[in-house]
This record gives sequence, C-alpha cells and structure tokens, in this order.
Amino acid sequence: MCDVVEVVAIVQLVATQENTRKGAQLATQYLSIKAAIKFFSTNPTPRTVLRWMKRGVHDRRVPNTTNRIKLQSICEGAYPVTTIEWIRQFQEACENNVKEQKR
Repeated sequence: MCDVVEVVAIVQLVATQENTRKGAQLATQYLSIKAAIKFFSTNPTPRTVLRWMKRGVHDRRVPNTTNRIKLQSICEGAYPVTTIEWIRQFQEACENNVKEQKR
C-alpha cells in the first residue's frame, strides 16, 4: 500500500515528464508560413517569408559572392514549414550580417 507522500511524489514525477514531453514537442513544432509571421520582429508578408525560405537574402559580409542566408524549412506535404528555432537562427544571422556590413 502507498503512502500519501509516495502518491504525491509519483503524480509530480508523471506531471514533470509530461511537461518535458510537451516542451520538446513545442520546440520542434512546425509552423506554416502564416503562423511563422507572428514570430518575426518585422511584419513580413507570406510571400517574403517564402522567398527567404527559397532564395534567402544576400550575405553582404563577403562581397562579390552569391552567398545567401536562408530561412531553414522543410516541406510538409506540398507546403513549406519552419520552426521557432529556425526563425531565431535566421534573424540572428541577418542581424550579424547587418552589423558586420556597418563596420
């Protein structure tokens, strides 16, 4: 037979494991282009986000090259999707690109 303390400890452990799983799912949750727009510091159009996924933006740190910074994405069926983490990485890369260009 379990004590009340043991039952409470088991319930807390299960709740913690469940929250960890939900957090991991949220971190890898794929966003459509329309949903991804909310996570940008600017307010891009869906067409702009699609262009960032397909063609990217020029990497101006290296002159006279065709280097581009792209928003990482995968295709879910026929539609491109991205994650919050990939959006954050793309924005950081673009900000670093602008900072180094101003030097």
